[in-house]
Amino acid sequence: MAYKFQVGPAILSGSTTFKEAVAVDSLLSTNAIAGSSLSASAGVSGASIDSDGDATFGSITMSGFAVDADGDTALKSLKVDDGSTIGSDSQAGMLAFAADGDLTFHDGAFDFDVASHDGSNGLKLGGVLLTSNAAELNLLDNVSGLVKADFTKLAAITATAAEINDLTSNDVDASDFTKLAAVTSTAAELNLLDQAAAATVVNSKAVIYGSGGQVQAASVVVADDGAIGAVGDLDMITLDAGNDVTFASDLDIIMAEGKLKLGSVAVTSTAAELNKLDGADSNVTAAKLNTLSALSDAEIGFVDGASAGSGVASKALVLDSDKRVASVDRFTGNDFRFSEEVKSGNAISISGSGVISGSSHFQGGGNITVAGDGVFGGEISLGSLFKMPDNTSGKILVADGTSFQEAAMSGDVTIASGGATTIGAGKVLHSMLADDIISGQGELAHADINDDDEMMIDDAGVVKKVGVDSLRDHFFGVVSGDAAIADGGVLTIAGGAVHHSMLSDDVISGQDANTDPQDADLLMLDDGPGTVKKITLANLGVYFAGGVPTGRGDADATLTEGLQYASATITANRTWTLPASAGLTVGDKVIVKAAVVNDSVAITVEPASGQSIDDGQPVKLEEDYAALTLVYVAADTWRLV
Repeated sequence: MAYKFQVGPAILSGSTTFKEAVAVDSLLSTNAIAGSSLSASAGVSGASIDSDGDATFGSITMSGFAVDADGDTALKSLKVDDGSTIGSDSQAGMLAFAADGDLTFHDGAFDFDVASHDGSNGLKLGGVLLTSNAAELNLLDNVSGLVKADFTKLAAITATAAEINDLTSNDVDASDFTKLAAVTSTAAELNLLDQAAAATVVNSKAVIYGSGGQVQAASVVVADDGAIGAVGDLDMITLDAGNDVTFASDLDIIMAEGKLKLGSVAVTSTAAELNKLDGADSNVTAAKLNTLSALSDAEIGFVDGASAGSGVASKALVLDSDKRVASVDRFTGNDFRFSEEVKSGNAISISGSGVISGSSHFQGGGNITVAGDGVFGGEISLGSLFKMPDNTSGKILVADGTSFQEAAMSGDVTIASGGATTIGAGKVLHSMLADDIISGQGELAHADINDDDEMMIDDAGVVKKVGVDSLRDHFFGVVSGDAAIADGGVLTIAGGAVHHSMLSDDVISGQDANTDPQDADLLMLDDGPGTVKKITLANLGVYFAGGVPTGRGDADATLTEGLQYASATITANRTWTLPASAGLTVGDKVIVKAAVVNDSVAITVEPASGQSIDDGQPVKLEEDYAALTLVYVAADTWRLV
């Protein structure tokens, strides 16, 4: 037996002979079979396919279809695609076939001639032969308006020729009958015109408009949801079943004379007066309008632009929801009085450089709070609670239970005349520190910690400073075991200290996939066992291939495990024998690769004595660079892969 293997498209040059029929899934328009001719002893004869994919056959015969060498076609039925045409060499689209079943003959100077139409054979409509000839049908030429019913009427005429000739005396001609043929109204419909009058509605008669397009009627009734309008706007007025009348949104109602009434009451306001309400919302009431009319323009101007809770120049002062107002520069007057009910917290709060000047009198039960610089141009009297006997340097006001008295600061803290306070050395004890002395501070992020940052440390009872770098190196210096850390943070893992148990389960699966392996890529290998070494993908491939490839030249040979290849052109029939079963193990492979093979010769791969390959037949390599792989699957048994 001979095996030929082809992966991907095959390009055959020259002539190719097939001893048996060849099955082809599909024959493409181009490049399916490239060559000057296609010939075989069976299946195809007298055929050719050129380089453009055009096929030429002497004749084609199939069930129900035949084309002879002259191009004559015989078939049972013909089906064409929707929208396609049939024609001749000079006129391609003589017949057009539409998807809806319509058949269209070519438009233009073309005749559709039924040569057999003689009264016995010819044109049929709905299976019925048309017996009229062309001359008879042409009698209808230039006659307009006739329908089937007109011919029925003609059949019912009993008048004689003489009676019909009497019509000539009344100047009745053929055109009048043509007009009459176009009338489709019944007698009852024509009687609707009897007694009808132009511009007037006559009961049970047709309505005829006057010369000006007018009509007079006692009443006009339209259907529910019907509309009344003009030619350019048909739905100006809509009347519905609920007795509602709706005017179109783009309709202007013009009262040329008279007055508009609402609920039988005449509207006396002019359009300009009514337009003053344009844009008003539902909050506008009659009471509010009456109140507004009592105010002058100047009084209304005090409110315009005022803002609640904020002082606006030349505008009314409006308190906010907490009865407060901001942004007021000053209050000027002789007497400001505040009751307990006025204040919420402090009765008067002055921010910034507020100024209280003059003889203003503030009285009430609330407090006066000055936030910022308070400037007082006159005397401030708060009863006996506030006294300033002198201005001795370095003294402060201290409440003694009755009043505020000057006193010099002493103890752990002193104060200078300029207000500077000094805490004495060694005066801050642990008990003075709050619990949040550290936790209450802003967080210092890791990235913001520098080597020169300092901390406090108790050195045998003496408070000293220590740098972050010194503290770091101190901790690194006591690290021991499998790893050591030097000053600066350099960590070194001792040799042989990383064991299998230290590796994560994803030490391999968690890595990026190598989609382009190269011969020089490395893998780790336990050599010994117990010694870890590296191995390249190239060397690993040699191992799996059975070792270093062996060249067999152009000669007979006994093969060994691994890759065997012809290192020269095969000029004569050669026999390569598989290795003997002794020394083989299941899974051993022999890979055979040919070089150039001359015509009519082959490499025959045969089993050793007592062995078999698949069905027991030797395998031949007859093509250039053909290859095969044989696997030892059981005792004395090879399988071709």
